Amino acid sequence: MTKAPVLILKHQYDGEEKITAIEAGADEYIEWPDTIQESIASARALIRHYTELNRQDNGQLNILTQGCIFISVDFRKVFVNAQEVPLPRREFDLFYLLAATPGRVFTQEQLYQQIWVYDYSPTENSLHPCLRRIRRKLENVKAPCSIQNMRGVGYCFLQDDT
Repeated sequence: MTKAPVLILKHQYDGEEKITAIEAGADEYIEWPDTIQESIASARALIRHYTELNRQDNGQLNILTQGCIFISVDFRKVFVNAQEVPLPRREFDLFYLLAATPGRVFTQEQLYQQIWVYDYSPTENSLHPCLRRIRRKLENVKAPCSIQNMRGVGYCFLQDDT
């Protein structure tokens, strides 16, 4: 599926072909109009309907703040002390999950289920290197937070009180 609407213009209308095209992902199927202006008007109407239906609530960005930590979920960016901390997909997802609920302890199994979902095999150990990279990046920007290992239980995000 695409985030852009798909409009099919045909010289001859075919009902069965329209059903097939729409079931395959097309948003609209119309007979070729007599004028280019009519084609443009149809395309603009489709785009207008599509963008209005997919508009986010009141255009506000989804931002999580924890002290001097700002996480822009929509742009998948993390800022600590106004300095961007580049995090690839899994590191971002893991950091966001932990930072969104400070103090909550997640087991390794919970983290694998929520972050790795289907890409994890029980013999793989990708959590620890991912945590190590996040911790190193947080140390580099002197972040007033940490991801703590709760021995025998799991991991949690802790914010310093300073």
